[in-house]
Amino acid sequence: MGVGGHGFWCRWSYSLRLVKRYSTHPFGGSQKSEAAALAYPEVQKFEALIERAKSGDSYCVGVEVEMQGPFKPVIFPRVRGVVSADTETSFTALIAEWARKKRINNPQTKQQRETHFKSLADFLGHDDGAKVTSQNIVAFEKHLATTPDPRTGKLRHPNTVLGYLSSFRGVFTVAVEQFLIDTNPMDKVAFGTKIESKRQPYSVEQVSLILTRAQAETDDIFLPLLVQAYTGCRVAEIVDCSTLDFNFVRNGDPEKVIPGQWFLFIGEDNREPGCTIKGHTARYAPLHPEIVKRLIPYMERVRAEHGDGRCSATCRKTRPANGQPMSPAKSMNGWMA
Repeated sequence: MGVGGHGFWCRWSYSLRLVKRYSTHPFGGSQKSEAAALAYPEVQKFEALIERAKSGDSYCVGVEVEMQGPFKPVIFPRVRGVVSADTETSFTALIAEWARKKRINNPQTKQQRETHFKSLADFLGHDDGAKVTSQNIVAFEKHLATTPDPRTGKLRHPNTVLGYLSSFRGVFTVAVEQFLIDTNPMDKVAFGTKIESKRQPYSVEQVSLILTRAQAETDDIFLPLLVQAYTGCRVAEIVDCSTLDFNFVRNGDPEKVIPGQWFLFIGEDNREPGCTIKGHTARYAPLHPEIVKRLIPYMERVRAEHGDGRCSATCRKTRPANGQPMSPAKSMNGWMA
């Protein structure tokens, strides 16, 4: 019908006939005549509208309506879950989600992932996790294995390359589980096996020689070696320990220590940020009387001079060149070399 259907046409035709009849009937009465006079201009508008509709011209016109009450804009609901790939699937976002899901609070662990993914981004030319393919990972693995490390100028150890792949697998797995990316580019990548160290353990004679010569050095060199010889702890676990770690008992662990005997808590509860232990698993190391005789007075002296903190006084110093903390572990390794 053109103008909204047959019903619309009939209603307006009937209204027009009524208005015309009241405006021309001699006995219509004064009220009907006044109403017709008032309505006639509007009727003319609608007549023109209908004529245009019959001829096929546009008949949509604006109608001014007086608004009741204050203006209230229509608010449409916002669709959630629509994200841009350059934010939600960037390597930075995927690492952040991995750290949140795995409850990774250690800054060094996060920094390692960031370093690995930055190298991947430099190789690929982008940092969009949704665009990474298995072929990209394999190509990057070959690149790592065949090109020298810029920091050392030497080829990377195979275990170093495995460390990169392990970082990628962990982060991308969480990204798939959290529906940030559709597929895991590590699914089709074959992993090699870690190469065990070929270093031989020190003999009793070698350990005795090291400790004998270390006694002529400072306590920062001698004491960690002494503790290491008796407990088997790693050098960093000893030199990074806090003065609070001596005879420190974590909640729920009283049965793991012997009352009245000195021990060292090997954990991350009291250590400075970035000072980690192997596997982030805490343990207690009983201290031999020979260690107690030498180490405890040293610890108490450091506490009296510097307060609670890292037990190694060298750790509290900084290098003049870059202002970074000095590493007793590196100093010790350099001395032993």
